[in-house]
Amino acid sequence: MSEVLPAQFVGALYEVEGGPSLSDLPDGGRALGRPQVHPDALFDWARFADTRPQLNETWDDYLDSLLRAIYAALSAQRTPVQIAMWWHLGHPCVETDADWDQEYAARFTAALAKRGV
Repeated sequence: MSEVLPAQFVGALYEVEGGPSLSDLPDGGRALGRPQVHPDALFDWARFADTRPQLNETWDDYLDSLLRAIYAALSAQRTPVQIAMWWHLGHPCVETDADWDQEYAARFTAALAKRGV
């Protein structure tokens, strides 16, 4: 796999998570925006990445910058699909773990391929 740029990672994650806009509230209204983040996860990830919204920033712009910061912080130790899986499951795991979602991993890998990775 070639180097994955932050924009490619974020675009693939948005495609796989499937939330096209902020008006979509999946998971029974608990998830927000294109990356389908739950409130508790949002605050945990924001602390992890030490990322706060800027004055007058939209939710989409903030979530995009948060995902880029998460990717930057983790990409030296984890593959893009492992980072996406952490986002998806809410905890880190690797391909050999019992809760690894093979279907999600395949969809994310295909979404990266669409972006030339």
